[in-house]
Amino acid sequence: MSLKSKYANAILNKKFGKLKRDVSAFNYEKAKNIGILWHLEDQEAYSFLQKRLHSGSIKITSLCYTENKEEMSGSFGSKDANWLGFPKTEHVKQFVQTDFDLLINVSLIENFQMRAIATLSKARFKIGVANGETNYNDLSIDVSKNPNSLYLAQQLLYYLNELKINN
Repeated sequence: MSLKSKYANAILNKKFGKLKRDVSAFNYEKAKNIGILWHLEDQEAYSFLQKRLHSGSIKITSLCYTENKEEMSGSFGSKDANWLGFPKTEHVKQFVQTDFDLLINVSLIENFQMRAIATLSKARFKIGVANGETNYNDLSIDVSKNPNSLYLAQQLLYYLNELKINN
C-alpha cells in the first residue's frame, strides 16, 4: 500500500470515527428513501434493484462510478474527488449527506472513492459486500464463492427481506 493510500485510509478512519448517524435496521419494504451506489460494470445488478425496489412510495437515488461521465447523469469519477480520493463535487457530497433509510452498495470493485462515499454516508443502514479490508457496512454479504454483483444484489435483498423490523 502506498503512502498516499495509507494516509487516505487514516483520514477515512478518523472521519468515520466522528460520523454522527442514527443507525437503525431497515428492510426494503419499510424503507422510504434508498440510495444505491454502483459501478458502471454493475449495470445488471443496478437494473435488478431498480425493478425490485420500484414502488411509488420508495424514493431511489443512485450514484454510479464511471470515468465516462457523459454516458449518464448521476454519476461520478476520479475528477469528482480530491487528490486523496474524497468527494469534492456538490452532487457527490449531497449523496453522502442524504439521510437514506438504506444505502445499498452493489459494487464488488475495490475503489477508494466508492468506499469513502459508502463509509461517510449518513444512511441509517448500510449494506454491501464483505471484503478483507475494514468494513463499514451494517450488514455485509460474503460472495467470495460467487463474485458477481447481480448475485450480491439478490443476496442483499434476500437478507433484507428476512430482517424482522418493528420500525
